[in-house]
Amino acid sequence: MLLGCSNYARNYTPPTLKDGAIRARNLLTVAQRRTFDGIYLEAMRQKYLGNADAAFDLLDRALMINPNDADALFQQGMLLLQSVGYSDSVLRLRGERQLQLAHQLSPSNKHYREMLGNYWTQAKRYERALRLYEQVAADDPTEDNLKMLEVLQERTSNWDAALQTLDRIALLEGYSNELIAKKTKILEMQNRISEAATMLREWSETNNGDNYPRVLLANLYLRNGYLERGREIIDDIAASDAHNEWVPMLRLIYYRIKDDAVSYDKTLGAIASDTLMPIEQKVQTFREAAAWLQEGKYDKEKVFQHAVVAMNQREAGGVMGEWLVGFLQDFKFPEDRLAVPALAIFRANPNDERAIMELIRDAVRREDAEQLDTISKRGRELHPENALFYYFGTLAARNKDDAARARAILEAGVKNMSPTTDSAVASQIYYMLGDAYMDIKQQKLAFAAYDSSIVKDPDNVHALNNYAYFLTTHGIQLRRAIKLAQRATEIEPHNPSYLDTYAWALYKAGKYAEAKGVIDSMWVAFALPDQEIQPDADYYDRAGEIYFKAGAKKEALRMWKEALQLTSDRKLQRKLRAKLKKMR
Repeated sequence: MLLGCSNYARNYTPPTLKDGAIRARNLLTVAQRRTFDGIYLEAMRQKYLGNADAAFDLLDRALMINPNDADALFQQGMLLLQSVGYSDSVLRLRGERQLQLAHQLSPSNKHYREMLGNYWTQAKRYERALRLYEQVAADDPTEDNLKMLEVLQERTSNWDAALQTLDRIALLEGYSNELIAKKTKILEMQNRISEAATMLREWSETNNGDNYPRVLLANLYLRNGYLERGREIIDDIAASDAHNEWVPMLRLIYYRIKDDAVSYDKTLGAIASDTLMPIEQKVQTFREAAAWLQEGKYDKEKVFQHAVVAMNQREAGGVMGEWLVGFLQDFKFPEDRLAVPALAIFRANPNDERAIMELIRDAVRREDAEQLDTISKRGRELHPENALFYYFGTLAARNKDDAARARAILEAGVKNMSPTTDSAVASQIYYMLGDAYMDIKQQKLAFAAYDSSIVKDPDNVHALNNYAYFLTTHGIQLRRAIKLAQRATEIEPHNPSYLDTYAWALYKAGKYAEAKGVIDSMWVAFALPDQEIQPDADYYDRAGEIYFKAGAKKEALRMWKEALQLTSDRKLQRKLRAKLKKMR
């Protein structure tokens, strides 16, 4: 009897438990299952139609029938996480919990496990991701799954486990330079330098003729204080392979550690002018040079000069140019230097909108109307939706005294505007178009353009002032002119030109006392120490008119005398003399 019990105990296999999700479904009635299935299938249909909100609400209804359905929990959890990302912590937590619950209810579901592992990886919660990927790789030890497992083991500093996983990968695909490099890195992290060196020497002997293992070995020695051993290997590689692209980079590391700035600079210059080295490797070299700058051991101007040489090599402009832009910004170079890589990027890719804009900024800085015209024209051809190219093209045409072309560019800019056009830029284009129409006495078109400018940007002070000025000089809509001019002075209360327009609008409306108060403020603004605008004869003439109507005749007399001294315009001179004659 005891023997029988013993055999029974040895042969006993516990029954396989059903997943919690299956048990939960078995508790439903047939009618509940049918209702649940109908709602769930409709939720999936809505999801694949792109109606995430409808799918979410339907899944809510399904979960009211069966709160422990793994599929519904998983699908709703994924919808939550996809919609909120990392912005809403409450909804994100709910989504995480639903994915976890789905996995717990259906632990045999490999898809749930892998998706949850991927989510934890993206969320940088590597310990949780690692536990799941250990199961994923155990169930399905593919190369991709093992590589993901190894990455997570590195992220969590499970170095021995990572080495074992790399060996498992090698069983599938064989050893390679990439695998050996990874093993070297991990052994170095564990300070197992001797083992790493032995492995690299053995791998080098196995792959006779491939210098890359020796490159790794030299790099290992250099980084860990064995400088002369590393240098000997570098020299040996150079002797057998004069054009090995890794040798210059290794020499840079050697000179950097030795604090030999002269040799470092010479080597970096040779790398910059090397036409055989792959461009990606050059960029990496310059990244290393920039890192040395952080330690204050090298000159950023030298890096810049060498980078320009590298950038001007055949087919290197785009990639090196992009790196150089970041370098110039990181190391706080003057903004005008950005034009150097911008030109290289533009030559490599004339469609690059950022490069075009930088070249335009450079032309504006240097007041180069020809370059501004050429580059902005190219920008309009390639990117007709970008309103800035019309703005700068107009400036170029104006600088060349081509008013008709400036107007045509502005009209094209208006034609190519869309609801997404930047409102401030659109406002500027309409304002300049208003001025252009006034120049050819197209008052109706000009006023419509000014109206559009102010709709786009109610605080466009140039449009407010110019519109108010022209309404005033034409003697129409004076109440509106006063409001526009007043708003301009509220935005820039110390601008004499805007105060002059405001005072003149009040004067034209017969509000002489108010106009006098504003013109007094204008003279205060002119007297400010940092004032760039200086009064001319027209300012004094209008001020005289305002003072005269306000009863301040002495002030009016003084204003007109000053105006007469400042002007050389004979028509204005005759007009002023007539006014002075009446005052006698």
